[in-house]
Amino acid sequence: MNSPTIEGSFDDMVALATVETYGEISILTIPNIEKLPMPQQLAVARKAEQRLLYPSLDAEDLRSRLELVTPSPDPEEDAEECRVLDAQARKDLENDGCPPCYPPFLEAPVRDPPKKYRAIIDYWESEFADGVVLCAQRQDWQDFRLTQERARNRYRREEHFNLFVDRARERRRRHGLDGDVHLLADLHKQSQKQNWIEFESFHLKRKERWEEDRDRHKALAASLIFSEHPPHTEDAIQQGIESLDQKLRWHDILLRWIGQQRVGMDQPPPKTIGIDGDGTRKASKSQRRSKRQKSTAILSKARISKPTSKSRNLRIRTPKASKPETVMMHPDLATSSKVEKTVTRRETKHRRAKEAALGQLCPQRVSKSRRAANAGANARPRPQRRDDHDIPNHARSRRQSVPHRPSTYPSKIKTRSGREVVPPTR
Repeated sequence: MNSPTIEGSFDDMVALATVETYGEISILTIPNIEKLPMPQQLAVARKAEQRLLYPSLDAEDLRSRLELVTPSPDPEEDAEECRVLDAQARKDLENDGCPPCYPPFLEAPVRDPPKKYRAIIDYWESEFADGVVLCAQRQDWQDFRLTQERARNRYRREEHFNLFVDRARERRRRHGLDGDVHLLADLHKQSQKQNWIEFESFHLKRKERWEEDRDRHKALAASLIFSEHPPHTEDAIQQGIESLDQKLRWHDILLRWIGQQRVGMDQPPPKTIGIDGDGTRKASKSQRRSKRQKSTAILSKARISKPTSKSRNLRIRTPKASKPETVMMHPDLATSSKVEKTVTRRETKHRRAKEAALGQLCPQRVSKSRRAANAGANARPRPQRRDDHDIPNHARSRRQSVPHRPSTYPSKIKTRSGREVVPPTR
């Protein structure tokens, strides 16, 4: 039997091949393959393996399936997802005491940021390639928080924690920063500024570690100059030095931003004179007193008395009825038409004011002795009374309830014409 050497014989042998699987082991059997030279045996075995173990797929069918599983990305959906992730990352940072690297009025994804925020945004985009800047900043802040907890667990004793604080002070002094560092073993009692100083020390430590790696790479590259080594070794060391230099340049941008935020935390808040807890200004006692005295009227149904001076205590009689009171004049002083005059009592005058008004009405003066004699000899005549049916009930009750006080006015007064006049009663 002639050995098959043509392509058709290869295909026939591949078609007769069988496979048996035992767990993770598969045994491929090809009849008469031992009659072929070794290179042809490998070629036939490879074809049989592809046909039996890795069946080929139609390219069009595969493309249609991939389009159904992974549709083409939508820019609007990607932007909306970026905004949602940015808002959640901003909320997490603010709740944990870390200021976001750009204000909320810059909508994510940030395409053309202002110059003030461009450097720090470029830094986070260079470190993380997911496109959401605040997510990258949150990841870095969470790494720092884990380092804080590990340091507290490691330095549980007070003297050990003091050593940790001393190292942070020395590290800051080496970089030309203020060494006045006061950290607390209890993270819940630390202020935002203390956490931020520790965050700065965390990145200063990372910078020093990268600088040490770069110096070690440079020393290794210098030692290879006078020694035999493969050519690719020097290239690899040089690439490591360049990579570390680039990391340090980017990291300096982050350290500058951290320093700017720390300076903002160092500035005290604006002083407010006399501010209550709710943000309202306190008024001094004199201001409140003067304000109460100046408030003469309040638009309300409540009755609030006006402030009066303490130097003069005036006795004011408040009218009990709001209706107008009719006052009958003496018949000698009444007009010829006998018209009754209705006087509406608007305001009760002071006693001295009443006496001054009476003096203007009757200008003739009476001596004190005559006034006393007349007051003792003659009783004060009452004015002409109206009939009982003309006097309202409330007026009668008020007139009866008021006690009679002795009058100091003269019972009769002479006018210039010589006529005696009885002054009107109050």
